[in-house]
Amino acid sequence: MSALDPFRNELRALLGPDVLLRRDRAMRALFVCDAPRRPAAPAASPEKLRDAGYLVTDEGTLWRIDLSPSRRQRLIAGLNPGPPPLSPFLRSLCRSLRAQGDIAPEYQPWPPIRAALLRLDAGETERLASELAADIAIRKRTHAPLPLAAAYLIEEAQTKGGPPCSSITMPTANF
Repeated sequence: MSALDPFRNELRALLGPDVLLRRDRAMRALFVCDAPRRPAAPAASPEKLRDAGYLVTDEGTLWRIDLSPSRRQRLIAGLNPGPPPLSPFLRSLCRSLRAQGDIAPEYQPWPPIRAALLRLDAGETERLASELAADIAIRKRTHAPLPLAAAYLIEEAQTKGGPPCSSITMPTANF
């Protein structure tokens, strides 16, 4: 079960069965749906989604749906550390994400946490690890808060039988 599944199920109930709902591959939100194209979907309204704690960006024939800031904070606050991943690279990555200690949910950057949710849901653990490693390096150099919740999501995904990560190795540089 993915950490996105509860949101997916809630949105499916709010939007109705006829609306196409999928992960946002552009990673600008959690989901994309085609509700504006479906006149037979009267249950779907941006106001209804906003009342449920979602941000809706209308892009004409599509809506991008993300968590509202308060809902993000509740999600982050509800995450707990788990056992370290088997992969040495992921274990090191999670340790790096914890380097600043506890970080209040409101200070953790949402884009890398959203990326962790989307990549883990898609089974793209190796790609997530590579992207997070680069992001962490920049954040540490600039003394910006780290997305600690991403470590908790990785650990949770591995604990709940997510995609195997023992084969993930440290990326090599191409010189």
